[in-house]
Amino acid sequence: MKEDFIVIFNQGLNLHQNDNLDKAISKYKEVLKINNLHFDSLHLLGVANSQLGNHEVGIEFIQKAISLNQSNPMAYNNIANIFSEIQKHDQALIYINKSLSIKPENIDAISIKGKTLFSLDRHNEALQEYNKLLNFNPNHAETYYNKGILYSKLSQKENAIENYKKAIALKPDYSIAHYNLGNLYFELDKIEDAKNYFKNAIFYNQSYSDAQHNLGSCLVFLNKLDEALICFKKALSINSNDYKSYHSMIDVQLKLSDWNLLDEYIKKFENLKNYEKNNLPINMLALFDNPEMHKTISEKYLSPRLKLSVGITKRKKETLKSKIKIAYFSSDFLENNPVSYLISELIKFHNRDIFEVYGFSLKRGEPKDEIRKYFQKTFDKFIDVDNKSDEEIAELSRNLNVDIAIDLNGYTRGSRPEIFAYKVAPILVNYLGYPSTLGAKYYDYIIADKVVIPPLYKKYYTEKVVYLPDTYFVNPSNRKIFDKVPTKKEFSLPETGFIFCCFNKNYKILPATFKIWMNILLQVEGSVLWLSNMNLTAQNNLRKEAEKKGVKGSRLIFADHLSNHDNHLARYQLADLFLDTFPYNAHTTALDALWSGLPLLTCTGKTFTSRVAASLLKAINMSELITHFSKDFESKAIEIASCPIKFEEIKNKLINNKYKEPLFNGDIFKDNFEAALKKMYLNYKLGLKPTSFEIQNK
Repeated sequence: MKEDFIVIFNQGLNLHQNDNLDKAISKYKEVLKINNLHFDSLHLLGVANSQLGNHEVGIEFIQKAISLNQSNPMAYNNIANIFSEIQKHDQALIYINKSLSIKPENIDAISIKGKTLFSLDRHNEALQEYNKLLNFNPNHAETYYNKGILYSKLSQKENAIENYKKAIALKPDYSIAHYNLGNLYFELDKIEDAKNYFKNAIFYNQSYSDAQHNLGSCLVFLNKLDEALICFKKALSINSNDYKSYHSMIDVQLKLSDWNLLDEYIKKFENLKNYEKNNLPINMLALFDNPEMHKTISEKYLSPRLKLSVGITKRKKETLKSKIKIAYFSSDFLENNPVSYLISELIKFHNRDIFEVYGFSLKRGEPKDEIRKYFQKTFDKFIDVDNKSDEEIAELSRNLNVDIAIDLNGYTRGSRPEIFAYKVAPILVNYLGYPSTLGAKYYDYIIADKVVIPPLYKKYYTEKVVYLPDTYFVNPSNRKIFDKVPTKKEFSLPETGFIFCCFNKNYKILPATFKIWMNILLQVEGSVLWLSNMNLTAQNNLRKEAEKKGVKGSRLIFADHLSNHDNHLARYQLADLFLDTFPYNAHTTALDALWSGLPLLTCTGKTFTSRVAASLLKAINMSELITHFSKDFESKAIEIASCPIKFEEIKNKLINNKYKEPLFNGDIFKDNFEAALKKMYLNYKLGLKPTSFEIQNK
């Protein structure tokens, strides 16, 4: 009889080793019918059940096995792994410590303990276990890989890179290590290195859809959009449920002005219930004029990424102190970045009698970067924190007694919203970088104005709304005045005829907007549409769309890229009317146009992004260029282009208003912005909960 159940057990073990789990389970159960105290069958029955996802059943069987034999470290290892799998890491640690008490030099147990401690955020202890493991086995590739993960979590990127490379040196086909290295280099903007490591990951694992996706992201960054599209399609061919690649494919198609799948894509998100099923759209701000959707998606986007906010204490009354400490957090204190350009003057002229101003740089730039040098001099304290963990950054901010933390990133590239979950300051503010709600209840305020967030729409923002009186949009008032206007010939523009213009990025150009533009061109004889520099495929696609609508493709003229911003601004003067996009308006681009004396016609919607240009126009007293319906937008553009007297009136009014209205008055903006900060701070010191409020002009 004993020999019979040993034969059956070995049959089960062979099936188990060949991943035939159901049949293996049947064999183990046969053994237990003969001998219900057979340790190995109980143990492996637990392991097999767990492998099939039946974790609670697996735990029950292994616990029965352990009750029969408490000196087998492998059983403790396996039950610890199951507890880790179901996120019960404290329980896992108890069992793995029992394993190590039996066999202290058990390499598998040490590895499990290191990973368990890492999952418990006990990083220093985890590192000790990994190093202990390497003392026993210095050629253990997985341990170097695990150290790479740990250092990545701590934002110690160079240490992470070093350990991933050691893992690869020991195991060249370690595809996930290549993949993680690619991610690190991508974060560091070393895109060619990132691209090569993603290619390596794919070479060693042809079905690695995530690596295909991230290779595509590198190619997008390098503006190789056609190649990127191939990568996203390959990822989808590997895994048809890879929603990340599906969204990225649509995003690239928008950048290529390829709208063939756009209607189908938009319909997937018309019903709020579909968000979970279809994941989340990659470019909701550009596609959907629906503030309720923006809020819902922001809330869903946060939930898988951020832990419950920690370290939050009840607000209490404190004595007022001499200076209010404000800190700006951004990955964009770099050259050629709109946010750094917009806030540069505000940071410099903050009232230092009232405020102490800190800059937390989430991304280390090149030492020769002139904008970075500017901010290093302009902030009272400029701190590089890109090599610190979220917790360390929050602790540093709290140790500096920062009162108000201003997030300039939101969910833009390089952002680290997790930092704010750790309550870096008593008052958290969403401002400028992300034109929508962040959907996280620990952000106290969003700074806006009554155009971008009408009081009726406050319910779509989890933050309390602080209303500035003119516009929320900061911008430098000391812009360069042009000495010379370039010629139309320099930019391949016709010498006669009305020149419509839109220098927004072309992913903002949607079919409905483009159709209106073509209607306008058809009604204004001899007119052309001057668009921003874009991929050649995108240019051809837009010209084809124009031809379909009866407009010659040659009437679309594409601007060359100009690296010199002053030269770019100067050429705005060659255009006659800027046609805005919908629902994602011109933002910084609108400011550039208005500063250059180019009238801008916009159409408002319900979302923040669809109302920014209107905010700017109102602040320069040009509300006649704000429309609310597409038909009005179209007829207004035709009217302006067809009536020279009307056009000259608008043009002259804009030029005259530039210096007398508040839009480009940095002093007025600074005073109002600082009044808002003082009000937030006073409310906090008085123990009041955050509430929406309005700042009045002096």
